[in-house]
Amino acid sequence: MELKVANGRVGTVEILFDDVDERPLDCDFVLPDYLPDIAAILKCRMKPMVQSHQISGDRVIADGTVYLQLLYVDEERRCVRSYEHTQAFSSAFTVKNLKSSDAVRLSTRANYINCRATGPRRVDVHGAFGVRLCVISEGSTDVVTEADCEGLYTKVRTMAGSVPLGNCEKTVSINEVLELGEREVEALVRCDATAVITESRQLAGKAVVKGDVLLEAVYVADSQTGELCRHTDRVPFSQILDMAELTEDAPCVYRACVTQCDMRAVQDPAGQHRLLSVAVKLNVTAECYGAHSCMVVTDAFHTGYPVKTEACRVEVRGISFV
Repeated sequence: MELKVANGRVGTVEILFDDVDERPLDCDFVLPDYLPDIAAILKCRMKPMVQSHQISGDRVIADGTVYLQLLYVDEERRCVRSYEHTQAFSSAFTVKNLKSSDAVRLSTRANYINCRATGPRRVDVHGAFGVRLCVISEGSTDVVTEADCEGLYTKVRTMAGSVPLGNCEKTVSINEVLELGEREVEALVRCDATAVITESRQLAGKAVVKGDVLLEAVYVADSQTGELCRHTDRVPFSQILDMAELTEDAPCVYRACVTQCDMRAVQDPAGQHRLLSVAVKLNVTAECYGAHSCMVVTDAFHTGYPVKTEACRVEVRGISFV
């Protein structure tokens, strides 16, 4: 009996690396002279952001900034005040078998933060945050695609998965001056920005990504009464991403992440602080995937001879774009 066996490979998405670098945060700072003394601390927020990363051999180095925002009641107990303190950080990861075509995803999370006033103008902060690195690579597994001889019957099924084809990343800078209305800004209390992708169009070798940056600002309109006002706005952005592997119908995942947001009140032509100057930086990324399928022999028996088969577990990952 002559048995003819054909082998093949099943391509799939492989999580090459997924780990979190837990980092402590211990610092203290003093309020600048233009801010009043602290009567009571209301809240302390921590927002870590990865602003850039470098790949050197098998090492991925992420650089970023931790933004600490202190909200407190001033000494007259009439108004909420805010102060932001920044501290740089760097995280290094060692990833074996890292290739330039692998997709690198970096994200952060705040674990906990505690702060206390050690004086009328000094604050002591203790906390921790995590920097997560996920590397997605193209994987494959050897399988039997066909077996043939007289009297042999096989059970065959199709295994379908997704294979990463390429990825790219671009930094987008947005600078705008927004009108707040009739109320004048005495001091900013809180500023937040979120990026949302609303449209994408693919061409051969490039993609056009459009979206909006959702802005929110809370500010003091009257420090004597403690009146607060809230302003929301959206600023559109558009970016062209170049990727040689991209085609018009290739499934692609697009992401936009805010890495830096600066807001400050500026004067209008009448000399009133009714304008808001906004400077935002985004990281826009694209990951392109291709569909891959393969016929796999999952079981077999022979009509004239006993057949011993050995099975192994093959995990196929797929990306859904529905």
